Amino acid sequence: MLSTRHELHLRGTADGAVARPDEHAGEVPVAYVTLTPGATAAENDLLGWAADRVLEHAAAPKAVTVLYALPVTAALTFKGNS
Repeated sequence: MLSTRHELHLRGTADGAVARPDEHAGEVPVAYVTLTPGATAAENDLLGWAADRVLEHAAAPKAVTVLYALPVTAALTFKGNS
């Protein structure tokens, strides 16, 4: 996770983050990640790992979803609105 910092979780192969609407905060960050084949990781482990590396607490993902593959644009960048 946290590819914007060029630092993935050891089990991660790709990640992306988007803002999700939130009733109280307006929006909160959520992350999507793919894992290396055969790897498993609990959401709480990934959330904790990300929280330890984000400088602002508010910018840490509030949820992580593991996907088989991330949606990407033609330029191979994360397509967060899919």
